[in-house]
Amino acid sequence: MDHIQETLETPDGWTHEGNELVRAIDTATYAQGVELTLQIANLADAMNHHPEIVLTYSQVRISVSSHDVGAVTGRDIVFAHAANTLISEI
Repeated sequence: MDHIQETLETPDGWTHEGNELVRAIDTATYAQGVELTLQIANLADAMNHHPEIVLTYSQVRISVSSHDVGAVTGRDIVFAHAANTLISEI
């Protein structure tokens, strides 16, 4: 069965790395990165779809995949678009 990643475009700012969608966001301050991380975490809880989030001093890195199928699916694409809305507000 073909996965959705083959038929849908990758959301702006995201790249495919292996079986994941990944986006790195540069932040002006550590506090801004913490705030974005919290917003992404709240989005993940609301969508019941939880990415890996790595916070460093000036960057937040988000990796999302549907682990149950070992690939990027429509859920990941939808999550990435929703995350982009939050990212555009920083």
